[in-house]
Amino acid sequence: MRTILEKFIANNVTENTVLVIMRDHGNRIGDIQHSFVGRIEERMPLFSIYLPQKFHQLFPDNVKNLEF
Repeated sequence: MRTILEKFIANNVTENTVLVIMRDHGNRIGDIQHSFVGRIEERMPLFSIYLPQKFHQLFPDNVKNLEF
């Protein structure tokens, strides 16, 4: 994933592309699955959105709606 993102940045792909990254943590195995942290990680997958600066300039209200 890091290599792909570095290539996107190096080739200016991020200047005109919205990136949505989603990932599941997968099943917790072993003692961690019964811990507080294990239960939280299992229920909180990664969800990240990158918006180009131009999008921020053109649609500031939409960007504000995505912030949390």
